Amino acid sequence: MRRKLLAVLGMVTTLSVVGQGTINFSNLELYTQAADSAVYLDSIGGTKLEGAAYWAQLYADNAGTMTAIGEAKNFGEGAFLAGYVVGGTVTVPFAAGGTEVAVEMRAWDAASGNSYEAALGANGIVGNSSTLPVILGDPNATPPGVPGNLVGLNAFSVAQVPEPSTIALLALGAAGLMLRRRKQ
Repeated sequence: MRRKLLAVLGMVTTLSVVGQGTINFSNLELYTQAADSAVYLDSIGGTKLEGAAYWAQLYADNAGTMTAIGEAKNFGEGAFLAGYVVGGTVTVPFAAGGTEVAVEMRAWDAASGNSYEAALGANGIVGNSSTLPVILGDPNATPPGVPGNLVGLNAFSVAQVPEPSTIALLALGAAGLMLRRRKQ
């Protein structure tokens, strides 16, 4: 029993030494330092995503795979908060505070699923930001480090993902037009 307790204490100590970094999940321009960091429907500068009809979530690079971190959050509402997410502090469980991690923000329509992957699979309305490096905050530092901000996150848009059969039909149509031009 004593060995098991020591083993568990040893694992807890190891985990606390590694630590976990933090990110401020907000695309408000105050935190991104970008002229426009809102999320739009169909094209940048158009209609901003708003309310419970849309979700956003942060993804971070975990050994070459973009992994969802934290919880999905809805977009704000009204003239000042539409297009923006204020999701609070998100912990990156696989990266230590003070390290740099590549992150991106993904957004989708709630009607297509409760995750980005589900909405993508349902040919829903989806989109993602470009990947950007973030220095994670270190909550274990003295004094504790502030969460990293999504500095440089620019505006992006979400759109309906066409079904593969639709893409194939478009490709066949384009090939047909090219063949017709050659014959003339």
